[in-house]
Amino acid sequence: METQSSPSASSPAARVVRVSGSQTKRCPECGQRTQLDSATCQQCEHVFQTRFVQFEETQLAATKLTSARAAQHPIQPTQHDRVAAGVLALFFGLFGMDGFYLGNTTMGLVSLVLFLVAMLLGVLSVLTLGVMLCVFVPFFGTLWLFTFARAIVYFASSDADFYRRYVIEQRWI
Repeated sequence: METQSSPSASSPAARVVRVSGSQTKRCPECGQRTQLDSATCQQCEHVFQTRFVQFEETQLAATKLTSARAAQHPIQPTQHDRVAAGVLALFFGLFGMDGFYLGNTTMGLVSLVLFLVAMLLGVLSVLTLGVMLCVFVPFFGTLWLFTFARAIVYFASSDADFYRRYVIEQRWI
């Protein structure tokens, strides 16, 4: 198979790939066969991101699964930036701000409640002249490490992986 990338006349950001063999491609939304040079699907009017590409059956199944989950979720992928979520997790993750930003209010509330418990333990350690310090330090340190790990994972994820894991599936880490 010969491949060549070049900008398209209609869309400068579209990727054009020349392939040998079949002169049709499958639509990732409906599975309909379409001409290789088509920019949109004739049946469902899906706009192709790449022109002149063949889809394998496994790629088609994975695309249909992701598309079905995205269709059930009201938030579009462009509304949540993984870098913004990482910065929020790094600086305000103890308050659960990254969870609220991603629409995962359960994670945000649990993080906020655990932070308030940690602060209560900190106040108790001051009032008891350090007796509760042996409980406060490990508890607060664990919360901070968990928040720091979330930030690193957000930064290290690809955009598509980030959207699938943390916006659609609402994973915690």
